[in-house]
Amino acid sequence: MEALAAELGAVTAEQAAAPVSAVEVKGLVKQHIDSFNYFINVEIKKIMKANEKVTSDADPMWYLKYLNIYVGTPDVEESFNVTRPVSPHECRLRDMTYSAPITVDIEYTRGSQRIIRNALPIGRMPIMLRSSNCVLTGKTPAEFAKLNECPLDPGGYFIVKGVEKVILIQEQLSKNRIIVEADRKGTVGASVTSSTHEKKSRTNMVVKQGRFYLRHNTLSEDIPIAIIFKAMGVESDQEIVQMIGTEEHVMAAFAPSLEECQKAQIFTQMQVKEFNFRAKCIYTAVMVRRVILAQGENKVDDRDYYGNKRLELAGQLLSLLFEDLFKKFNSELKKIADQVIPKQRAAQFDVVKHMRQDQITNGMVNAISTGNWSLKRFKMDRQGVTQVLSRLSYISALGMMTRISSQFEKTRKVSGPRSLQPSQWGMLCPSDTPEGEVRDLYVAVSISVLRNGGTV
Repeated sequence: MEALAAELGAVTAEQAAAPVSAVEVKGLVKQHIDSFNYFINVEIKKIMKANEKVTSDADPMWYLKYLNIYVGTPDVEESFNVTRPVSPHECRLRDMTYSAPITVDIEYTRGSQRIIRNALPIGRMPIMLRSSNCVLTGKTPAEFAKLNECPLDPGGYFIVKGVEKVILIQEQLSKNRIIVEADRKGTVGASVTSSTHEKKSRTNMVVKQGRFYLRHNTLSEDIPIAIIFKAMGVESDQEIVQMIGTEEHVMAAFAPSLEECQKAQIFTQMQVKEFNFRAKCIYTAVMVRRVILAQGENKVDDRDYYGNKRLELAGQLLSLLFEDLFKKFNSELKKIADQVIPKQRAAQFDVVKHMRQDQITNGMVNAISTGNWSLKRFKMDRQGVTQVLSRLSYISALGMMTRISSQFEKTRKVSGPRSLQPSQWGMLCPSDTPEGEVRDLYVAVSISVLRNGGTV
């Protein structure tokens, strides 16, 4: 008995001396929770700031301005205007959505009056379990038991209409980064997807018959690059060449583009003087230079290299969705103002009466419950973004929370995105497969064998 106690004591001492791993400290789903926290505490305010004012064409004096935006704590409306806090377990049992109200402080005009209203609800936000606004945050294991929750449950998922839904990590090509690549015919080009809170756009640098053209989603046709430089204020051919590069082969490659501009008889910037496009000119010159340098030695970027990829987490995906719904909400208010103000006197028009909550609420709930992210504004149409959380085993739930969904077309017969990349070392699990249950069984057996002193 004493020997057994000594042995148990020794094990405990060894465990105490062992270093604590990052997985024990941070957990496996911290990336989801952190990204959602950033979205509801920081990102949502930036989106509001970028779309803070609504004006009307019917009355130039009328406006609506957002002063602040908040996401509350999860609650449920029991009767008219009577709410109470709600727990995730209750939402599972009653097939409800675990969500919190989104409220805004606004300033608007009504006739000649300037009115400020605080805490006006505009919709509801589904809340991620264990996030900063969740009722489970900072609770002890005993408090978890009172709420009918497991202390070992990692969180990081949503409860929508009583179903546990996980937003899968989306693997995307990096935004705001120049990617140089060759097309099927072997022609080298450069592309960059620009993304800010105000707008999203895509710019391509293409080569046709030795000449460079700029293709942009706002332009109807490809524009010769030298004309673009002159339109942006760099009128001297010498300055354009100095921006791109003065090496002999670089100048020789760019010469036909300058010649094309000469033939088109375009020499000066025919537009408003106040606009300063200097930074854009330099960036465009870098794009041209990289295309020229990649042509001779075939130094194109590898799309599958992990440095050229970014992982979109729950917060970023919900941020895009909310931005689209918020812009729709504002455009509807503007439309109503344009229609109503001419019919009745502006003094009688109260915008608060027309602020519907269902548009943002239904948009968020439908996207998470169906997994369809269809945002026309950003030309985004993705299916299968969310999946029902697998509860076959504890490991299957953790495996699903950390699964990464790649965005390449599954029908294409390409090996690059499917094969293991050396740059993924230490970042991705090389063993995870779409048939996750087999992997879970292997992990469970491995743990069992290792515990019994064997080797896998």
